[in-house]
This record gives sequence, C-alpha cells and structure tokens, in this order.
Amino acid sequence: AQPFLPAFRRRGVSARALGRAHVAPHAAIPVITVFGLELAFLLEGTVMVEVIFSRPGLGSFLVKAIEARDFPKVQAVVIIAAVLFVTLNLAIDIIYRLIDPRIGEQDA
Repeated sequence: AQPFLPAFRRRGVSARALGRAHVAPHAAIPVITVFGLELAFLLEGTVMVEVIFSRPGLGSFLVKAIEARDFPKVQAVVIIAAVLFVTLNLAIDIIYRLIDPRIGEQDA
C-alpha cells in the first residue's frame, strides 16, 4: 500500500472516496495499456479471421490484392492499418493524460 492511503484513512476519508479518487487512477493505467494492446492484436488478427471464414472486409481485400500483385491496393491497406494503429496509440496516450495529468509533464 502507498504511504498516503493510511494517512487519508486516519483523516476520515471513506474507503469508497479513497478508492475512487486515489486508487482507481493509479490502477487504471496498466488496464488501459493492456486494453490498447489487445485492440492492436485484434486489428492484426482480422486478416486471418476474414480469410478463414470467407468474410468480406479489409483483410480479405488485402489477401486478394496480394494474390493479384496489385501493389497500390496493398499499400493503401497497409497505410490504413498503420493510421488506425497510430490513432489507437494516440487515443491511449490522451486517456493516460486525462487520468493522470503528471504523465508527460517532463516532455512539455
């Protein structure tokens, strides 16, 4: 436990308020990190799922473009996937900053 938690309890702060205001933001950072990584892996796995189950989508479009050696289409899909990945990471970084404003202060 952090040293400030017992001090707050001695001052009469309820366990619920203590958890909501002090414990939850610290515990949310790793949860958001894992959530973002899982979303990235989900984006990565769409190609396999679409090909295996014959579902139309960006992944099957990519496979057909590779088979046809249509490089502009392949490049377009790769750029779209990269933009989605970067946007996802940016959103996670923004959420970090909203949860804990001290994150990134050294860089500003």
